[in-house]
Amino acid sequence: ATPGREMGLVATGLTEGLIDRLSLVPALDVISSNGVARYAGSTAAPEVIARELSAGTLVRGSIELLGDSLRTTLRILDGESGVDIGSGVFTLQQGDLLAVRDSLSSLAEQLIRERLGEHQRVRLERSQAQNHEAWLLLQRGQSVRNTLDSLLSTGDEETLQAAYLRADSLFSLAESLDAQWSEPSTRRAWLAYEHARSDGTFDPVFADQCTSVGLEHAARALALDTLNPSAFEARGTLKYWRWLLGLEPDREASRALFASAETDLRSAIALNGQQASAWSTLSHLLINKSGDRATQSEARLAAERALEADAYLTNADAVIRRLYSVSYDLEDV
Repeated sequence: ATPGREMGLVATGLTEGLIDRLSLVPALDVISSNGVARYAGSTAAPEVIARELSAGTLVRGSIELLGDSLRTTLRILDGESGVDIGSGVFTLQQGDLLAVRDSLSSLAEQLIRERLGEHQRVRLERSQAQNHEAWLLLQRGQSVRNTLDSLLSTGDEETLQAAYLRADSLFSLAESLDAQWSEPSTRRAWLAYEHARSDGTFDPVFADQCTSVGLEHAARALALDTLNPSAFEARGTLKYWRWLLGLEPDREASRALFASAETDLRSAIALNGQQASAWSTLSHLLINKSGDRATQSEARLAAERALEADAYLTNADAVIRRLYSVSYDLEDV
């Protein structure tokens, strides 16, 4: 085959492989290869194609031969506006084209799922907020929050603490501008949990302060919206973290805290079966609940559900490790 012909075959294979992989994700509704075939090489505007396909998101790509390498460029576009929401460039050594296709499909799938997760989150928040300025403040707060992981790795404690305070301040301002919107309070609850975990020494006084504040934020969010799965999950996760750190010294109170954490996590899942992180935390909790086979089997099932629901690959690595661990204990590996 000529180079151009060969690249066309690789591009077609990559498209079909990517569609096949994404179609396996329950939370995604993917248009078939036949459905998109007529748009191959189309110069029509993305929003026009998206409207004809009734698609919320489009993926466009190109592939070229560079010496012994194949370079693939992907662009992820919002279907309504045609605006880029993510892009990536992947370069692999040319060789077995089937292996190259599979490798590129895997890399592209990860990029798309991660970018779509962030885009879907922003789109949902925009639809729920009643005050535009509050929504903008929430996005600014989230932008600061997104820097926390990198700051943790630097060991710059002063800058890290300033970032936590800055993010919380922005979420608090959003809360004050849209008093009926539960998301800012929910976001503050999660931030408090992350703050509690940022102290590598797990100082009980610091952890107690952070988690207590986080529980207040979660309670406020649930008072505004009793059907908010993320708020239930945040409250359950904060309670479980308090239990793990032994912050409730009284034995009966500790048992009640554990049971309450489980109830909240199950409430989150009942409201949203695709709440992957809630499934993941529930799996961890069940591992600590009892060593009997039935409970451990349920822990494995929860980990499997977390992996299935993690359409946007936010916590896949930790879930896979937990799934392997509990399966090993059950002698299933």
